[in-house]
Amino acid sequence: MLSEANTSKMDIIANITGMDFKRVLRKTMRHIAWYIGHVLASPILFIMRCMTRKSLHVLGKGIGIIWYNMITASRRLGHNNLDMVYGHSVSSRNKALYCMESFKNILVCMMDFYYFSFHTNAIMDHIYIDTQTQERIRSIVDKGQGALFFSAHLGNWELLASCMGRFLPMSLLSRNQKRFAGYIEGCRDRHGVNTLYDDSTIGSIKNILSRLGDGELVGIVLDRNLRDVRGIVDDFLGYPAFTPYYPVKLAMKAKVPVVGAFLVPEGNGYRLHIEEPVTIESKGDKEATYRHYTRTFLDITEKYILKHPDQWFWAHKRWGRPKGIVDF
Repeated sequence: MLSEANTSKMDIIANITGMDFKRVLRKTMRHIAWYIGHVLASPILFIMRCMTRKSLHVLGKGIGIIWYNMITASRRLGHNNLDMVYGHSVSSRNKALYCMESFKNILVCMMDFYYFSFHTNAIMDHIYIDTQTQERIRSIVDKGQGALFFSAHLGNWELLASCMGRFLPMSLLSRNQKRFAGYIEGCRDRHGVNTLYDDSTIGSIKNILSRLGDGELVGIVLDRNLRDVRGIVDDFLGYPAFTPYYPVKLAMKAKVPVVGAFLVPEGNGYRLHIEEPVTIESKGDKEATYRHYTRTFLDITEKYILKHPDQWFWAHKRWGRPKGIVDF
């Protein structure tokens, strides 16, 4: 019995050691990849700047296909998320198609974001805006107040910020991309979009509230399992997911509406979708208010994902253990 117990302990230790080694190896490889990317970024971006938009689209789709076929972990994550959400209601073939198209889409949208940062005057020639969307934009602008808008990893959320910045001064809440932050901020600056980091510090919150108070727009990509922020766990596409509630908190403090906005590829351009502005009102207490409106924003986001499943990036860790703080 003692021998068996020792053997069992040794097996457990071996498994833990093996897991630690794999974790360290993955982390090391990730750092190496980031470093190589950082070193090569400048010459690659210089070459890309000389390319036509059509050529950049071909390049983006090609990289997306390679990513889908070569990076097993990303492909598996995307497939698992699609299986979880759709089950047997969608064929395996169509789910695989959604997954691969989402890989291609994110690369093409990145290429467009970069291309139009040097051709800013041509952006609106590729944005389709219907009458209802124009009226909703006008209703926000005419009030002379700021607004908080949210989007998702769907379509071209970076170019969306540039588009919204054509109507009012625009800032985008963003995660710090470390080595690549300078390149991304440079593109946003050329688009006329200011970058704010969603670190939830007092200084950051005051900056956001000040901009909203000055009648500016502040954008948030909502479908993220963020660290170091407070939020709730509620169903997202049918399964529990952590979602920050600070859009509700900020809108209440600044007394501004919250607007769902999405820029979805269509033809050779994009169609802008603007939801009806939501005015935040107390639902009795803080928790009830935060839960009610966060649920409202999730419902809007889900509607667009289910309508355009090939345009949402399935291979990110939306579900799982909350990285943020579930508290009020």
